[in-house]
Amino acid sequence: MKRDRRITLLDDFDHFIKDDNKEENFNDLCTSIMNDNENAYYILNDKNKIICVSKKWEEICGYTQEEMYHEGFNKLQGLETNKKTINNFMDDLKKFNKSSMNIINYTKTNNRIKINVDAIKTDYIFNNIFPINIPEYIAKIKII
Repeated sequence: MKRDRRITLLDDFDHFIKDDNKEENFNDLCTSIMNDNENAYYILNDKNKIICVSKKWEEICGYTQEEMYHEGFNKLQGLETNKKTINNFMDDLKKFNKSSMNIINYTKTNNRIKINVDAIKTDYIFNNIFPINIPEYIAKIKII
């Protein structure tokens, strides 16, 4: 049986569920994501604004954590970015707690990049162990 590749995003975060210390788990997660040089992650709040990106994400997209903090993804979208794909992606994320898409975005220097985005709701990963004001989504991108 072929494994759903979107589920692999869950595996990336399993090791953060150590105990019931919600604050420690969240801090470990954010620290790990921000310092990740191999995987391009970002975390969104419930308003779909970026609150955290990894070093690899910065490298791919050209924006720093500070530049993107509380920004939306409109900074990365351009002429060839398919809005319908984004809307379908967000609808699926809300309905099914996880979603995946291939999309064309643009770097800070306006270079066109085609990426795959796998996202999952944080409460789906952590089984509601966080307080209500936690980030809404965690996503991983890859250039394709």
